[in-house]
Order: sequence, then structure tokens, then C-alpha cells
Amino acid sequence: MLHVKADTMKALLITASKNDTRYYLKGIFVTRNNRGNALLTSTDGHRMLCVEHTLGDGQVLPEVDIIIPRDALKNALKIKTADGLVTIDSSGNGAALIAGVVRVPFVPFGATYPDFRQVVPKMPIVPTQPTTFNATYLADFSEVALLLGSSGKKHIQLITVCSSDAVTAALVTFGNSQAFGVLMPIRPSAIDGSIDTIDLAVLDLERTDP
Repeated sequence: MLHVKADTMKALLITASKNDTRYYLKGIFVTRNNRGNALLTSTDGHRMLCVEHTLGDGQVLPEVDIIIPRDALKNALKIKTADGLVTIDSSGNGAALIAGVVRVPFVPFGATYPDFRQVVPKMPIVPTQPTTFNATYLADFSEVALLLGSSGKKHIQLITVCSSDAVTAALVTFGNSQAFGVLMPIRPSAIDGSIDTIDLAVLDLERTDP
């Protein structure tokens, strides 16, 4: 069983696909990382969130990687609990999410999850040109930061977006060492007109030639 914060699961739902023919993206992927902890991942092909969950006493990972359907998770998150946790149970009695005393059974998606590690930007990231992103996705990552409590401050949530160029996936961090996001940029060919320059005249600023 894994006991995961409900807010963490809510954050993962934000980046999970909603209406995709690739049904296996409409869920949360649970696997083991190279530190032996649980790694929970969700993506819709445009943005991705990965959260490491440290195994506490009595917590064990599923014997095999599983994909939890988003509908089952949404139903479990409707139930308010005193401890604010959702338990992932994949023991012999069938897979289920447990919220308080309520058990929400689910059938894991029977598919192979994409190799999400391949899209994670390589470090270090050296910016070379401006990059354009979907503002809605940036706002979603702000909500993710709030749910993860990344900044430690009630009214300030910080995200950092690092991209090397206009067509490469960006790394999104939240000041939380156990979580990161990946965001695909809007390719320049998909943008009408040029946004590379700003006319300083609109700011009523005078330029002084050297």
C-alpha cells in the first residue's frame, strides 16, 4: 500500500489527459525510481508532472507498474478524510483507492505507459532564445505548485521554467526537490506574426543612440 497526500493526487490529475484516444494517458502511472521510492507521473502529451513519494513505514510499491484511471481517482478525491491521504492498494483483493473508510475499486489500464524519461530535458539547460508557452498550462503549473506547497509560503507560489530553445521541452520546477514538470513549447510555426520584439515606443521610452 502507498499512502499519498490527496493534494499530490489532485496535482497529478491536472496534467493527466482528459480526452485522448490514448486511454493510458488518462491516468496516473505508478512505478519505482532508481532510489527505490515510488514515482507518480501524469501527462497529456503537452505537459507532464513527476512526483517522488518516499516510502514510509509499512508502505510497499505495487508488484508491477500500474496506471490508475483518472475517473477512479476523481471519485476517491471527492471523499474528505481527516488525514488528507489517499491509499493505493493493489494487494490480492483487487486494486482500489482508499479514502478514509471508503474503498474505490478500479481496474488498472492494461497498457504500457510511454517512456516519459526520454522527454525530460538534460541538465544543464542553457537558454539560447525566447520560448513561447501556452499561458493556460503555465497557470495550471501554478496550481500544481500551490497543491504541492512548494514555496512554503501561504500566498506565494513560485515556478521556474527553463528551456534551451524555442522547440525543446522545458523543465518546470517548484522549489520542491521531489517534484518537477515538463512543458512543451508552442512551435514558432504555429504562431501568427512575430512576438520576438517589443516596440519600446508603446512604453513611451526614448532611445538614446550612443
